[in-house]
This record gives sequence, structure tokens and C-alpha cells, in this order.
Amino acid sequence: GAAQKKPFMVAISGMPGVGKSTSAQALGRLLGEDSIMLPMDGFHTPMADLQARADAADATYRRGAPDTFDVPRLRQVLDQVVQDPPEKSVVPFPGFDHAAQDPAPEQYHFRRETHKIVVMEGLYLLHEADGWNGIPDYFDFKLYVDADIDEAIAAVKERNKVLSGYTPEELAARCDRVDRRNAETVQTSKVRADLVVQSTFLPLTPPGPLLPQS
Repeated sequence: GAAQKKPFMVAISGMPGVGKSTSAQALGRLLGEDSIMLPMDGFHTPMADLQARADAADATYRRGAPDTFDVPRLRQVLDQVVQDPPEKSVVPFPGFDHAAQDPAPEQYHFRRETHKIVVMEGLYLLHEADGWNGIPDYFDFKLYVDADIDEAIAAVKERNKVLSGYTPEELAARCDRVDRRNAETVQTSKVRADLVVQSTFLPLTPPGPLLPQS
């Protein structure tokens, strides 16, 4: 019956700092209760697992690169959502605890009876290398939020000023070494988008109501 129908899957991708989360939240407000917004950030490899790797120092410094995510887990969860006929009526998704800097298990729940549209946002949802092969195929509609790479990295530098434990110089250096490289990787996936939109740099403006309040 209706409960067995696969939801319409939307991916929002783009470089760091372009406003993917803001775009997903805005789209969610437009779509209403039939939709659910899910961040790809919940599939970050936990810090303890990165620190257990042979390249622990490098992997920890580069956290956010394609190989520092648990892509098999992401694939497993997406399989459960798109399965037709489905085995699960509720599929839990991890979120990301920014205070703990680690995934938060089962922060979100896709409910098949309720959620007809799934919107997921993240850097590598259109990426086809580094173990991400086939991930774009889970999505029926792929949106890419585009921007000038220098402006995107400037936005990340501004956002990262709140991070503790680093000097401003260290944060700026990491943005140029790590975030820029990730941004260049993400740019190569733009060709897989069904629609490319230009970022208006929403993260640098305070979020407000999307539509006039009646």
C-alpha cells in the first residue's frame, strides 16, 4: 500500500561554507511535515576510530575529507530507506553533536508513514570516488549549491572562529590546507547535479522566517 512507497530522495551538495544546511532547512519549511531533513555529518567517523588508525594524526587533522566518513554505514542506512518493499517502517539516522565533535546516534528518525520526501545535505553526496561510488544513485533529485571557492573558504574561516583549542592562525592554515582541498574535490561532483543554484551565502546572515508570517 502507500506505506510501502519509496520516498522521493533529494540530495543537496556543495563546497564547505556555501549554505547547504541553511538551504535544506529552508526547503524543509517549504515542504512541511511530509519531509525530513538529514545531515550527512552524522556519518563522520567517530574521533576515537580516527585516532586508532595507522595515520591517526593525519586523519584527525584532515577530518572532513572523503575518507574520514563511515560510507558503508551511510550506504546501509540509505538502503533501508529506499528498500521496496521495505523491511523497516522507522529508520534511525545519526546527527552530529558539535559540542562533542562526534556523531550522535539515532538523533533523527525517518518514518515511512509520514515522510514522503527525504532531503539530505552534505559535501560528498554527489561524489563518485574514495568509496562513495554509487551514493549519488540513491537520490532522485540532486541539487548543487555553487559559489566562488575563495568566498566559500572565507565563510568557513569566519565560521571556524568559534572553535576552541586552535589559534586563529592555525584555523586559517587548516582552512587553506584541508577545507580548500575538500572544496576542490566537491567541485568535481557538480556535473552530477540535476540543478545547480548559486549560493547567496546564507550562513553569513542570521536565519529568519522564510516566508512572511500570517
